[in-house]
Amino acid sequence: MDNGIKGLCDDEIRSSREKHGSNELEEVKGVGFLKRFLKNLSDPIIKILIAAFFITLLFSRGEGAVLEAVGIAVSVVISTLVSTVSECGSEKAFRRMQAAAREHRCEVQRGGRRTTVSVQELVVGDVVYVNAGDTVGADGVLVAGKMLCDMSAINGESAEVMRSADGENEQRLVYRGALVTAGGGIMRVSAVGKGSYYGRIAGEVQAQSGESPLRHKLEGLAAMLSKFGYFCAVTVAAAYLLCAFFPLGSFVFTPKAVLTELLHALTLAVSIVVVAVPEGLPMMITVVLSSNMVRMQKNNIRVRKPVGIETAGNVDVLFTDKTGTLTYGKPKAVCFITGQLKTAKRSVDLGSSLKETVSLCAACATESRVEGAGVRKTAVGGNATERALLSEVIENSEPIKNVQRIAFL
Repeated sequence: MDNGIKGLCDDEIRSSREKHGSNELEEVKGVGFLKRFLKNLSDPIIKILIAAFFITLLFSRGEGAVLEAVGIAVSVVISTLVSTVSECGSEKAFRRMQAAAREHRCEVQRGGRRTTVSVQELVVGDVVYVNAGDTVGADGVLVAGKMLCDMSAINGESAEVMRSADGENEQRLVYRGALVTAGGGIMRVSAVGKGSYYGRIAGEVQAQSGESPLRHKLEGLAAMLSKFGYFCAVTVAAAYLLCAFFPLGSFVFTPKAVLTELLHALTLAVSIVVVAVPEGLPMMITVVLSSNMVRMQKNNIRVRKPVGIETAGNVDVLFTDKTGTLTYGKPKAVCFITGQLKTAKRSVDLGSSLKETVSLCAACATESRVEGAGVRKTAVGGNATERALLSEVIENSEPIKNVQRIAFL
């Protein structure tokens, strides 16, 4: 199925890439460990603790004051370090996922011959062959064929949509990220990289977001603690000086005595400010959010920043249009009902004859196929029902081999 299309030559490929750019998605440059660590020090509570640390060292006296300063420093370092390490680990996981996506390859027609290239090498004007099980690598227009596409990666809708070269304008458009579930065809690339619809979405997702609800709350808490601590510190220092200097006859006003009392009052004020700040709060918040990140990762949920968990916890109302947007989106065979209305939980429990029939149908009577080997075997292509049936068969038994499919209607 080539319809006499020769595709682009080398000069046309080079010219198209210079004019429209490459098909690589624009990525925000990663933040280094040191820069991320310093950024996390800007947390409102951390700022107050750092100020309390320097005030304690400058104005407090005695071994207890030094231990207090050391405790504050350790709390700040541990809290910031744990948060930074968690963010860096999640960021590396996302980078690995993006690198795996860049290794995807597709079939193109170039210079009159059919060849395989990386999706990153696609350019505007390329002629690309798409088949069941393929993920579309760029935006394009279908010039031949008919197929069903899963567009959930783009619009969140799990319902498959028809794309046909004989359809109206919208029905001919194919977008990057769409999964071809049935059929196939030939498309001509119309947009690549950040110019594609998927690329624009990726750019918006990577854009820096505003302040999180947790940060707003911490800023309010820090402001309240600062005002309360300063008020109490001034009150206690003033009360101490009143008790020390009055009545006038009981205190001898000499420069040394006055300076001693003033330093003592300042020490009390600093102690009040330090005590007012809960140095364990940042560490507690960081440890709780980081542990939640680990628990979510065990459930295959990636969280790039710890505050994202707290942000999600602040959702009061969540709007969604229909079933499939929030669900897993992949049907699964849970049981088989025989002609005698007997239920089997697995295909392997159907009995030899029925098991053979189900295996044969799953392997040959659908457009779904098996890729990979061993524990990595997966069902690709076809529609969701076909993949579900084949997945169950390959999970509990082996599809029948050495069978040639002559035609598929």
